[in-house]
Amino acid sequence: MNPTKSEDVALAILNLVNDMDFNTGIKKLTQSLQGSTVPSTFKNSNYYSFLNIYNQDQITKIINELITKEYLKLFNIGMGYEIPIIKLTEKGFNAVKNKEPIMLDLPKIYMPQFAPANQIIESSIIDEFYEIRKKINELQIKEESLKERIKKTMLDNNIPKIVTDKMDIFCRKVERMFYPKDKIEEMLSEEIKATIREVKETIVLSTKIKK
Repeated sequence: MNPTKSEDVALAILNLVNDMDFNTGIKKLTQSLQGSTVPSTFKNSNYYSFLNIYNQDQITKIINELITKEYLKLFNIGMGYEIPIIKLTEKGFNAVKNKEPIMLDLPKIYMPQFAPANQIIESSIIDEFYEIRKKINELQIKEESLKERIKKTMLDNNIPKIVTDKMDIFCRKVERMFYPKDKIEEMLSEEIKATIREVKETIVLSTKIKK
């Protein structure tokens, strides 16, 4: 689906309203289509943030056009005061069912065109960057391997510090307490927490480069 095509935009909005199993107004519907912070229920929809190339005022105008064309309708569910919610009309339901093309007056959106990098950056620069990144990755892998060897040697021999004319290397143990399911923790009793509590040991190796 394309957010710049009228028929796709219309059906996306109508489908989102049709899929909802709760009441909502235009504001929340607009925020969902734009991808703003909304209740997580909206985020489960395939149409969440579908219209993120538009601002909220533009999306609201599109929704209002669907109301004007009688595909959507506002209902008041308030008792003594207005609480307007948005629902499909029979016309809107049939449009969803039959995937009816609906023409809307969509806002004009500037979509920047990006040229391929090799058209604006010399290939020699890209190649040089690639070689450097490749060497950095190789050095990082080598560094991790050497760190592990140094840590193991220092731990096996109970050496907390190595001093050279170029750098100082420190090796220390850090203990941290973890709960396997921290999101469930508040629901558990202290007795169960004590049963599942684990203590994990982290080994930290740090260096100090000397000038």
